[in-house]
Amino acid sequence: MHRISLIFVMLSLIFQAMAGVMGKQASLALESFSLSGVLHNPFYFGVLFCLGLQAVTWQLALRRFPLFYAYLFMSLIYPLLLVSSHFIFNEEITIANVIGSAVIIAGVVVLSTDAKKACPHD
Repeated sequence: MHRISLIFVMLSLIFQAMAGVMGKQASLALESFSLSGVLHNPFYFGVLFCLGLQAVTWQLALRRFPLFYAYLFMSLIYPLLLVSSHFIFNEEITIANVIGSAVIIAGVVVLSTDAKKACPHD
């Protein structure tokens, strides 16, 4: 595994997490939903910008990683957003949140392992 490959996956993960955080901030900054409110809210443009960067870095990561490995890394978005929401928005982290994130990651690991066994030529 090359270092640059890992960098693309991590950048994709970071950009996706940033888009999620900016989306939350955009919704909090919007007094009432309207087209004008959305168009004048810089956080919405931040979301679009981060999602654009995420799409590009994700494509570069997929060129270098088998799909099941890439999705294994992307499952880390759940605990990353959990921690981000705690520190940025003062949201509570509950044991259910932690268990839920762990179950999702475990499920992706199991699916990735099964996919690797099913496609030994990768």
